[in-house]
Amino acid sequence: MDGSHHLAKCAKRLRHALLIAVSTAIATASAAQDARLRRTSPEAQGVPSETVAAFLDSVMSTPDAELHHVMLLRHGAVIGEAHPSPFRAEDGHTLFSCSKTFAAAAVGMAVEENRLRLTDRVAAFFPGELPDDIPPRLADLTVYDLLTMRSGFVPTDSVRAHCDAWVGECLKRRQTADPGSLFAYDSMDTYLLSAIISRVAGVPLAEYLRPRLFEPLGIREAVWESSPEGVSCGGWGLYLTAESMAKFGQCLLNGGLFEGRRVLTESWVRNMMSVHVAEKGYGLQMWSCAHPNTMRADGAYGQFIIVMPDEDMVCVITQCITSAAPGNREQRMLFRIVVPSLSDGPLPKTRKSERLVARHAGYTTRTAPGRSSSAILTDGSAITLRLPANRLGWQSITLSPNGKTLTATVIDSLSRIVPIELANGGWTRGQVPTTFPPHPKGFTRGAYSGFTRSFVVAGSYGWTGRKTLNLRLLFADWISGIEMTIHFDAAKSAEISAKCNFDRSPFAMRASVEP
Repeated sequence: MDGSHHLAKCAKRLRHALLIAVSTAIATASAAQDARLRRTSPEAQGVPSETVAAFLDSVMSTPDAELHHVMLLRHGAVIGEAHPSPFRAEDGHTLFSCSKTFAAAAVGMAVEENRLRLTDRVAAFFPGELPDDIPPRLADLTVYDLLTMRSGFVPTDSVRAHCDAWVGECLKRRQTADPGSLFAYDSMDTYLLSAIISRVAGVPLAEYLRPRLFEPLGIREAVWESSPEGVSCGGWGLYLTAESMAKFGQCLLNGGLFEGRRVLTESWVRNMMSVHVAEKGYGLQMWSCAHPNTMRADGAYGQFIIVMPDEDMVCVITQCITSAAPGNREQRMLFRIVVPSLSDGPLPKTRKSERLVARHAGYTTRTAPGRSSSAILTDGSAITLRLPANRLGWQSITLSPNGKTLTATVIDSLSRIVPIELANGGWTRGQVPTTFPPHPKGFTRGAYSGFTRSFVVAGSYGWTGRKTLNLRLLFADWISGIEMTIHFDAAKSAEISAKCNFDRSPFAMRASVEP
């Protein structure tokens, strides 16, 4: 072995040791840091309270939307937030494709650690999963092509729905364009990035990020759904609170710094937040916004981390919205209402700030309509509805009144007995098994993988007329919600109309009623 080669190997080992030491130091320091972002009045950050109030009121009243969490930051401080009842600030949320931006951060860290390069050929990471005859397009596919959604593969969800060996099936898909030539948004491209991280780091993406990103940001609750192969899904499935999303947004805004600590390199953050696909406004697993120099992490049903460097602002929104262009209205409200009112320096103190906090603590999600009593059900009585096969997978519902509360005991497809308390004119909060709520992507094999605890369910009910019962369930630390109207008739049966909040189409079924 010549001397130069020996020195190079020693230098590489030294760099690796230093990286481990730095990661350990950051993780140790983060254990003592405050997990909460600081809160100030809007005026302290140059924003009028009435502007924040107008923005939050507008977002909360968006038609066809069910807002879960909204947070607005300026100069690193939270100046406005809303967590409408029954949602609470500590409730987590599934991020859908906002997860992709976290995966991109991991790729940058792996590049910095010399584990991979953007020019690396994807095929080289998976020698055992390649087809027997490697097509030229697959041979040319690079990490950078996956990051910019220009893999050339035909996008499809069938891989995650119908097989367990996702990597191999992804690599066998048809490529209809040369890598790097055509943008086609595909979550499986990000899944392959996650699988690459697993190969080069020896741990799943979620575990790779824990000491490098989650712990330095004071994020404790992070869970990432995984595939049947044990790979973090990458393109979806990350679960965080709105506060944790805001911390990540603030880290990006600060060029990779969080509370003075270097988490991501400035050059990689600049790379992530630059447009790489001009015709689509796409960066590295991020999207550009209509407002100048603004980028966002973007997830299905309206999940956003909006980063505004020129205004030194971050906005986080989680919700369930099914309009044709979810979230465009919220972004326009942010740019139209808030941005014109910004001042460079602090504004005079005002009592409006205190009233703002109290007002936004009083937001509530609409409850099921109707009164608490009915001639059909009285205290001490109970009726059971036997259900036909249905989208919820429920076998039966037993309704038992107790004063102004109602217990709906569900037997699900796994024959689990799940009692849910419901309030009239308000919300209760209880627990259900993690796999109980409807999953918007329930066709995915391994959905809910990685979750080992219960989820929160909030319930509301009301009677409209003598024979019509309305139920509303929200799974407060997930995304799902269920609305159900039960109309009892005289033939010991009931007609049920039900709808999941992420599905535009209600479905109907007829149930038999047993006393």
